[in-house]
Amino acid sequence: MKNVLGYSRYCLECGNEIVYGREGRKFCDCFCKNKYHNRLRNIHLSSRRQTISAIETNYEILAAMLKTGVDSISLPRLEKIGFKSTYTTAVKSIRGKTLQCMCFDIEYCQSETTIFALRRSNPFFYLEGM
Repeated sequence: MKNVLGYSRYCLECGNEIVYGREGRKFCDCFCKNKYHNRLRNIHLSSRRQTISAIETNYEILAAMLKTGVDSISLPRLEKIGFKSTYTTAVKSIRGKTLQCMCFDIEYCQSETTIFALRRSNPFFYLEGM
C-alpha cells in the first residue's frame, strides 16, 4: 500500500511502514536506526572476540606443550583439549601437504594428522636483515 508520499517503504529494524520523510529513508525513527546499527556492530565484535579467544587458547596449549618438552603430538589429541587448528597468526605451505604455522612467537609444522617441530621462534628474526 502506498502512503501519502506515493511510495511504500518499510523500516529495516521493526518492519513497520515508513509514512513520512524522504524517499530513501530506511528506518521509521532514531531508536530503530540505532538498534539496527548496534546489532550489526555487536555481531562483528562477537566474531572478533571468538577469534581472539580461540587464538589465545591455542597459544596457551602450545606454550604448555613447550614447557613440558613435547615437540610433536597428534592433531585429534590436541583438538580434544581445545586446540583449533584453523586459528593461527601465520601460515605458510611447505612441501605439499605440510603447513608451517605460527601462533604469535610459537612455530610448528602441521600435517593432516600431526603437529610437530614445535619451537619458539626468534623474535628478532625479521629484524636481522635490516
